[in-house]
Amino acid sequence: MSMYTTDQILDMIEAAGGPEKLDLSRKDLNHIDLSAETIQRKRAERGWPREGKEPPWYSPDLAGINLQGAYLVEANLQG
Repeated sequence: MSMYTTDQILDMIEAAGGPEKLDLSRKDLNHIDLSAETIQRKRAERGWPREGKEPPWYSPDLAGINLQGAYLVEANLQG
């Protein structure tokens, strides 16, 4: 299992100010679910958009996250 939950990853992206500032290199992300479907569900659960803005973790591709050397066995990054 991943050392992080989906919610923890989203919180980390918020704290970093966006996905491009988050370094998850060499982290254990086995079985993490960051699929488009899950991200959409989390967006609704967390009450976004707020004041017309989307959360910093809501993007079509989470571009910029450093996943170099991350462990992604059975991770779901679909969509």
